[in-house]
Amino acid sequence: MILATPGGRNVEVRSADFSGFARIPAPGSADASSTPGDLRGIPAVAAAIRVAAQGIGELELAVWRGAPIRERVTSTWQARLFAGAPNPVQSSFQFLEAVQESIDARGNAYIWREPDSRGVVREWWALHPDQVRWVTSTGGRDVSWDVTLGRDWVDPTGAGRHRTIRVGRESILHIPGHGGGGGLQAPSPLARHRAQFQLMMDKLRHEQALWRRGGSIGLAVIAPEKMSPNQATGWRQKWEETYSGPGNAGKVALLGGGFQIQRIGLTQADAQWAEMMAFTVDDVARIIGVQASLIGGGRTDKPLTPEHEHDRWWRFGLGPRAARIVSALYADPILFGGRDRPGFVTDGIIRGDVLAEAEAEVKRVQAGIDLADEARARRGKPPLPDGLGQIPQITPVGGAPNPTASTPARDPYADPDADDSTT
Repeated sequence: MILATPGGRNVEVRSADFSGFARIPAPGSADASSTPGDLRGIPAVAAAIRVAAQGIGELELAVWRGAPIRERVTSTWQARLFAGAPNPVQSSFQFLEAVQESIDARGNAYIWREPDSRGVVREWWALHPDQVRWVTSTGGRDVSWDVTLGRDWVDPTGAGRHRTIRVGRESILHIPGHGGGGGLQAPSPLARHRAQFQLMMDKLRHEQALWRRGGSIGLAVIAPEKMSPNQATGWRQKWEETYSGPGNAGKVALLGGGFQIQRIGLTQADAQWAEMMAFTVDDVARIIGVQASLIGGGRTDKPLTPEHEHDRWWRFGLGPRAARIVSALYADPILFGGRDRPGFVTDGIIRGDVLAEAEAEVKRVQAGIDLADEARARRGKPPLPDGLGQIPQITPVGGAPNPTASTPARDPYADPDADDSTT
């Protein structure tokens, strides 16, 4: 609140207090690990990390064999590991969500997996990055981690007590995120951009300070000319006790003796803080690597259609994230190393509008890409009777669907007058 006389002499001016704000530590410092947790308090940061983590969590991991035409494998232990619950604590969604969340927020994800005597992994656990501490490495070959188990962290060992153990590659699969270059660990994207995030944190605290004071910084009280500074101070204290703060909201102020209430506009500094909201959302989107429109930003005169936006989000957002995880799983000698490959099921990732999607589905069935029963299953419908939905419906141009799978389809681009006999 600003208390002033009609002549313009300010008795007291109270402004926002920006002292004591926590500074974001540099990457690699002792307290750098706490930084991303603090920054998650910024709504745009939390939204950007959440939308990417949930997008990966919705996907389905599978095992594939063959190239370029691949076939899904369901009989191997890797396929069974992907198909079931990862462990007794996490669902498949929570597992993948935690992996991606760790990469976006901390730059690194850690998966606990230990093979049995036959080399089979029956459970795997997505660890919180705060429970894993890098200990030592000899040129990247001899890596060790200290892992804290129990209490607030998952415990893959089942020991049931709080402890810290040292393990190596036989237990931990490390997935580094972007920005590490040739380094063995990737830097946290939030810590790398600490200067920009510091402005956002200052803005957030500034808004909190305004709310705690009940917004009184936007109010001026004009006092009588003859009021002394001591009288003004006493009057101000009485005003704040009666009308300031959230608990006194809605009270009607009664003034006499020549006092006047006048609202004042934002100062230039306050206006800059307010204008920064849209900028911070777009900036967070660039730093985390999501589309600004997904977290309430993206100022544009021509908004994208949902189909175009979904396509861009897969191509430049979820697709690279999924490829990073799949590549790390395939490179892991414990999980893979043979002829099979891990991969996400991407059918139905890119969707069009209702009419375009229906037309595309018909064309896929007529071209023999999908079976009729497969198309019906996607819509929750039962198979066609007598196995009709299992017959490939390859339709020539201008023709009707083939009645049986054994009848060869004519090349739609062949000369209709050409002789089909062989010489």
